[in-house]
Amino acid sequence: MFDVYTERSSRARLMYGAAVVLAIVGAAALIENACQTAEDAEGIIHRSPSLQSLDYFCSNIPRPEDFSLRFRAVGGNAYTRQLSYFYSSDRPFSLVVDFYQSRLPNEGWTMTSLYTEDMTARSKEISFSRDDYRISIATAAFKAKYSLTCSQKIR
Repeated sequence: MFDVYTERSSRARLMYGAAVVLAIVGAAALIENACQTAEDAEGIIHRSPSLQSLDYFCSNIPRPEDFSLRFRAVGGNAYTRQLSYFYSSDRPFSLVVDFYQSRLPNEGWTMTSLYTEDMTARSKEISFSRDDYRISIATAAFKAKYSLTCSQKIR
């Protein structure tokens, strides 16, 4: 009788311990990604031929003249490569939308979404797609006025 109780108790402790270890590893990975500095992003891009290729593609997407690059960030998952570019600018979002709506369709991009509501928690954003690429231009919250997120589907 006690052997069964001890076996169940040991199995429960083992499962609990495994869950704790997985939670710690997951939290460490999350913190690692969330604490990426601009220098980290530059190093990651520099060491990765696939990110260098994506950076070349994304850097050639038209931008308004007054968009000044502040920093870049690396993202993505098992299905996409992603680079985000953060810009300072004096343009209101309505003129940014006009710029991209007039330029990108002529280069084969299809607009996939537009969100321009004021006074909401969600950022204003315009998104486009072309082949395996997606871009979104959104209002940014930290150290930059706009972000341009460029992703490539890899699977």
